[in-house]
Amino acid sequence: CVKMGERLNASALGYADVSAVFAGQSTQNFALKPVTTQIAVFDLYTKHPLADAVVTSGSGHVRTDKDGVVTLKHLLLGDSLVIEALDHIATEVRYTGGGRVAVELRPNTLRGVVKNSNSGQAVRDATVSVVSASGVVTYAITGTDGGYAFLGLPYPITLAVAAAGYSRSVNAVSPVTEMNVALEPFVVKGIYMPLGILTDEAKVRELIDLVKRTELNAIVVDIKNDRGWLAYPSKLPEAEKSGAYTPQVMDVTKFVAMCHQEGIYAIARLVMFKDETLAAAYPAWAVHQPDDSVWKDASGAAWLDPFCREAQDYNIAIAREVTQLGFDELQFDYLRFPSDGALKLTRYAQESTPELRCQAIGEFCARLRQALQPYAVPMSADLFGMSAWVVDNDMGIGQRVKDIAPYMDYLSPMVYPATFSSTLIDYDEPVRYPYEVVYRSCVELAQHTSVRIRPWLQHYSWGDVTYGVAELRLQQNAAADADTAGWIFWNSA
Repeated sequence: CVKMGERLNASALGYADVSAVFAGQSTQNFALKPVTTQIAVFDLYTKHPLADAVVTSGSGHVRTDKDGVVTLKHLLLGDSLVIEALDHIATEVRYTGGGRVAVELRPNTLRGVVKNSNSGQAVRDATVSVVSASGVVTYAITGTDGGYAFLGLPYPITLAVAAAGYSRSVNAVSPVTEMNVALEPFVVKGIYMPLGILTDEAKVRELIDLVKRTELNAIVVDIKNDRGWLAYPSKLPEAEKSGAYTPQVMDVTKFVAMCHQEGIYAIARLVMFKDETLAAAYPAWAVHQPDDSVWKDASGAAWLDPFCREAQDYNIAIAREVTQLGFDELQFDYLRFPSDGALKLTRYAQESTPELRCQAIGEFCARLRQALQPYAVPMSADLFGMSAWVVDNDMGIGQRVKDIAPYMDYLSPMVYPATFSSTLIDYDEPVRYPYEVVYRSCVELAQHTSVRIRPWLQHYSWGDVTYGVAELRLQQNAAADADTAGWIFWNSA
């Protein structure tokens, strides 16, 4: 029984409630209006509306208008909405009521151009790497326009950019979809720091101070030396089993930070196949003698077999770990077969012919490049100084310029005049001709490769020939006159 004046109510899911007052009528009709909700979609970074975004609800798909808005009917509390837009991360929201819901979509693209900071010209062949907390996400190599573009990126991310002839750039990406990078041209003027010095932080600081107060600007430091010892605690099971880590050294990441604080370019030197530490732990991977015992060179050191896939894999894995330590460049030494000792007694996994040796070293370098390219860290290779003069001969060690150069950003021939013979270069005592040996060797090497040349220079005396300031300057001048990409002084101490 309905009493006069009572209110009659009508409701249904997805419709607005309506009511009427009972005035004695025998019937009462209600017209229910569907509930409408505006969904407004915006770009998180620019706050601009996103036209043509797709909003999906239980009733289907609807696209936003030019103002980024769609109107939905019959939307219920708790209903799920999926909003998608080109070049943005799709987002799912739950309807919690109200006539208007604003949704912001995060862009997931990044584009830009890599340029020379001095000239403004585009830098081609630069590696641009996107890095998140979990590691490398993706990478690209710039073309002639210096441009790069990425889709589907997470956030937050860091952009690492490297190119031969420039300082490496590493910067966090702010909430933008375009980021141009200006690389600073850079010419290395470096010194060498053996692993042992890393055990004495005071000595490390002394050498860093030397670089600060002179024309020097770079340090090459042993991270994997010619004994196979490591300057950092590798997580590789092979390194742990062999005890390769030298715990007496200072924290390598601290060393890198000290260098960067002073604007010093830090290069990690990694010795590849001369590795008695790993050879002792995995003798099957080593160079052998005819009786299958491990072969040793003239210094009594064992070598890994460059033909051995496991030995290659280990060195590649080490290099990949080192890219995470913050170095500006990785430099590879002993990219070759043994050169001294009872070489006639060496036995390898394959027959050691010039063709097969060169193929093994070339393929290994290709594997190195493929594995490390995503990390945007320049790569350099040390070569025998005589490699400039015997380009078609592997010298019995599998080391030829044409097999290694295509995979490197720099070649560093060891053009120490003391190591040259009069039969190789026409001076009776090459050690007495520091300028001529360095200049002619670098010019000769440049005839056989387009890769930048950055020679190692002799920083030690030999026999009765003293190498002092005058000899060092002559070598520097020779490198400059040969238009090299800098130089590094070698002194094993």
